[in-house]
Amino acid sequence: GAVQAYRKGRELTTAQGKEKEAKEALSAAIEKYERHASAYERRGYVNFLLKNYADALYDYSKSIDLNPNNAEPYLGRAIVKMVQQ
Repeated sequence: GAVQAYRKGRELTTAQGKEKEAKEALSAAIEKYERHASAYERRGYVNFLLKNYADALYDYSKSIDLNPNNAEPYLGRAIVKMVQQ
């Protein structure tokens, strides 16, 4: 269930205008498996697109906490901080 929700959310991140649906699918994946680092990273990206910068920072940081070897959330968090300043 968590994998299916993650895949759906990941697909929706590439579809313009489907950001809210992507966020819902990724949140469903996280609810089913709370240690899903990739789902947190993708939800952080969606929150960034929606200009929810505080939520994006939280999701990127949570992804880093769960898997510090993945570079994508570090980049995402840096971009959010650059946009904020």
